[in-house]
Amino acid sequence: MSKSQIQSLSIVGLGFFFFFVFQQILYPEHSIYLSFTLIALIGIPHGAIDHLLHKERTGKLNIDFYIFYLGVMALYGLTWFIVPSWSLTFFMFLSVFHFGQSQFADYPQNLWTKFLLPISWGMCLLSALVFLNMVEIEHLKSDNEVYKIFFIFEPKLFKYLFFVSSGLLLICLSFAYLKQVFSIRTVVFELALITLLLLSFYYLDIMPGFTLYFVGIHSLMVMRQEFIFLRERKAYSLTTFLKLLAPFSIVSIIGSILLIYLSLNKYLPIGNVKLLLILISLITLPHSIVMDKFYKS
Repeated sequence: MSKSQIQSLSIVGLGFFFFFVFQQILYPEHSIYLSFTLIALIGIPHGAIDHLLHKERTGKLNIDFYIFYLGVMALYGLTWFIVPSWSLTFFMFLSVFHFGQSQFADYPQNLWTKFLLPISWGMCLLSALVFLNMVEIEHLKSDNEVYKIFFIFEPKLFKYLFFVSSGLLLICLSFAYLKQVFSIRTVVFELALITLLLLSFYYLDIMPGFTLYFVGIHSLMVMRQEFIFLRERKAYSLTTFLKLLAPFSIVSIIGSILLIYLSLNKYLPIGNVKLLLILISLITLPHSIVMDKFYKS
């Protein structure tokens, strides 16, 4: 296994142990606050330099990019109030592809790594997150507002999606090895990683489990890809890279905290769960579009 692959397994293993101890023994009621803190410090910043990636990829950065970026967020935000359940469904499919695409972006690109593996890997990941935490989701659905958007989370549906996507993932990894796209070490790594993540989803609550993947694997992986890209073109140091992440990260964090505060104090007619989903999805959609073009280039 490569150094980065060993680091990924170590992060998930140690992260799972830390979250399990924190959630089950030390501060069970505060695990969600730890999740929010890690997402704010690491998760949000991984999309904070989309404008720089666009500039380096296209050679220009003008007002059209910001109009497009903010326009996509505004339009998607509007759909959450018109068709919330469809907006959530779209967000799930978007996340499936985005998570899978980033997972296999470092490998040579062909039919397996561009489409089949990302879809099966992302679907296995997210269906497992829902299926293995269905008791917690059913509890959330007791709230009428949450039920209106969570009614698509049916146990039988996600049980079916989990087993089908798991089988497809095994088939795709097997064919990738037989076609000499992946070495046996790469196949072992991907299987070990997804197994560790599934164990984490099973033993942890849904928010800590998601945070472990989103922060420990996805966000750090994407930031490493971004850093390598910019370092090769601008010779940026790690310190410079972190400084570039700061401005839009701070704006996003302050804006999110303000909206959550307004929701908690009943100044916004939106519940916490729905607001959190909206905020994450609004950040994810334009970021996914930028990263898709980034990976393809």
